[in-house]
Amino acid sequence: MVERTVIGPNSPRQKEAIMDRRVGQSTEEHATTTEARQAVAPHRLRYMLVAGIAAVVLGFLAVYFMIQ
Repeated sequence: MVERTVIGPNSPRQKEAIMDRRVGQSTEEHATTTEARQAVAPHRLRYMLVAGIAAVVLGFLAVYFMIQ
């Protein structure tokens, strides 16, 4: 994922650095807000999504053929 960086006094990184200095923390000790929001999905999630889509398609096909 490409992270966009805003440069200037109102940038998110600058605000984090200012807040960190106020509470006496360094910026290297914790994750940024973007990194904190990132998650790792289980490997089998893609199979669950494929199975769900296949079930919906088969359901619609069953209803279509029952109506005719």
